[in-house]
Formats: sequence, structure tokens, C-alpha cells
Amino acid sequence: MSSFCPVCNGMKRIQKGICPTCSGPMEDCGKYTDYFDKYSAYEDIETLKLSNGVSDDYKKHRCAHMIYCQKCRTEKIVTIDETGNEKSGEGAL
Repeated sequence: MSSFCPVCNGMKRIQKGICPTCSGPMEDCGKYTDYFDKYSAYEDIETLKLSNGVSDDYKKHRCAHMIYCQKCRTEKIVTIDETGNEKSGEGAL
């Protein structure tokens, strides 16, 4: 099965979340693994999923994105179903 992240490919936007700390708006900052080091954006996505600390993103075809609250600087990880649906779970909207 071929899968891809509709958010990374510009077909969908993450709905703005509400910050759990200050109730301010949270914004999408892109793929979580892009923040690991200066070369991680060029690494194989499926390989990075095996070691990124996000449970089941490889097995369940999810893409982890970082969302951020500028008001209080809270960061949160959300996972996007690579078939097009946002998923909830630990650390996710």
C-alpha cells in the first residue's frame, strides 16, 4: 500500500489546536522528524519513523507533525493519517 501525508503534500491543513497550557492557538510547524538535526529532512521518512519515539506511526501509516503555541511556547506532536484523516492519541490532537 502506498501512503503519503496530505499535510506535507499541501492537500490538507492541520486544524488549529488549542494550547493545553494557555488556551492560545497552536500552529503547524511541519514534520516532527525535520527538527532532529540538520540532515534529518533529507533522510528516508519511513526509516526515521522507526526511531522517532512516536508510537505506531510506522505501523499505522501516520506522519508526526509538531504544533507550537507562540504565546507560551508549548510544543505538541500530532499525527496525521497518511490516508487523509487526523488521528488522536498520546501527544496528538
